[in-house]
Amino acid sequence: VAAESGQTIMQAADAAGIYIQRLCAHAKLLPGGHCRVCSVKVNGKVTNACTMPVAGGMDVENDTPEMNAHRRRIVEMLFVEGNHFCPFCEKSGNCELQALASRFGMTAPTYPYLYRDPAVDASHPDVFIDRNRCVLCGRCVRASRDVGGKTVFGVEGRGVAMRMVGDSTDGLGERSGRGEGGLTMAASKPKVATCSMAGCFGCHMSVLDIDERILKLIELVDFDKSPIDDLKDFTGHVDIGIIEGGVANEENVETLRSFREHCTTLVAIGECALTGGVPSMRNLVSLKDCLEEAYLRGPTVVDGVIPNDPELPLLLDRVYPCHEVVKIDWMLPGCPPTADEIWNALVALLSGKPPELVPGLIRYD
Repeated sequence: VAAESGQTIMQAADAAGIYIQRLCAHAKLLPGGHCRVCSVKVNGKVTNACTMPVAGGMDVENDTPEMNAHRRRIVEMLFVEGNHFCPFCEKSGNCELQALASRFGMTAPTYPYLYRDPAVDASHPDVFIDRNRCVLCGRCVRASRDVGGKTVFGVEGRGVAMRMVGDSTDGLGERSGRGEGGLTMAASKPKVATCSMAGCFGCHMSVLDIDERILKLIELVDFDKSPIDDLKDFTGHVDIGIIEGGVANEENVETLRSFREHCTTLVAIGECALTGGVPSMRNLVSLKDCLEEAYLRGPTVVDGVIPNDPELPLLLDRVYPCHEVVKIDWMLPGCPPTADEIWNALVALLSGKPPELVPGLIRYD
């Protein structure tokens, strides 16, 4: 292969039409050499293709059983170190880590899962850090530093304690307001509205799992548009709106926009609202194929017909997370969020404080 001086092995291979597996490498970013997925053998020694400069006479081994097995082990370790729930992720079907696993024929890791419980940070209105899924590729750090000219993101710690941090999301300091203590209320009761969209309703029902504390909540707030009080429409402006579920049809869009218009603070709870969740699995196929599979080609379908009634809301081209449709102020992850997580967030917001995500309270059932 002919290469230009200053190119890396990966750049020279790309120019020659030879693909080398990669994960942290990106064409618009300076190489980082973090993931080691692009490992190749150069003159008998393993090195990174993304950082190693070319030189005349190099003997590079790339697509060999030995190197592919080496890369597969790296990908397996990435899966077992994190908590990757592919069916609940909006990137499923368009995910580079998932694609690598498929390319290597990996259906399940051979290593035991670590089942770590990393902190999930949704405290900033514009940045959501889910360390369950972060593979420390360093792209956000390099994009912020090299392209944006800022240091918005960084990495701290070493080894298994290493984690990605953001200067806006990890520097909030200590906050009070957990439990019932520290809850100070205004003279008039604040209003809370809730609704469920494209989801299983489980996250919405988790509000009721706060058990006897709901009696305390009823003393502190008035419920507006919500199944809790069976109000179908907003009666006025609302202090806190709680949304569960993704956005799958025109009715969901109208509902979400109405909540954004009427609510001072809008909170999205659960994976479907944050990422599209299980309903977004239909994003892997076109809307036409989805409808035909459900109503025409399904194994239980007899004389099928695709419904087309004015009373039925039209499906969108895909299922969207809430923040892609309107501005969401706070996000509570989980499937479903625990009752304690919901209670702590409500107490904080009603006290005029940002909610704090506590490690151990976030679960995925």
